[in-house]
Amino acid sequence: MKRIILTAMACGVWLSGVTSAAALTYVLDRPPTPPTNGMASPSQALRGVDDQDKTVVEVTSTVAKPPVRRGPAHRSQLVTLPPPSPRDIDEMTCAGWRELDMGSGHVQICE
Repeated sequence: MKRIILTAMACGVWLSGVTSAAALTYVLDRPPTPPTNGMASPSQALRGVDDQDKTVVEVTSTVAKPPVRRGPAHRSQLVTLPPPSPRDIDEMTCAGWRELDMGSGHVQICE
């Protein structure tokens, strides 16, 4: 009995996942449309019932954006530092030579 319940629950989870993926695909594949209130154009909202033959003039306005003012451009100077000089091995504390763990050869560990 428990196996049937677990199988039904797993099928339900898979079915809901496939359904939500299909719904998401459907919604994302549609082209975006602006919401409408049943009117074809904004000029229809301005017309009254009795003035069907009159013409409504639509005025479009544009907003002019002022130019962006920026201060003088500062050019940054790239500074290249010389590479650090390598330390001399005589200044390091080194352990004795030993065999490699893998392969052949000798290694010395220095700090």
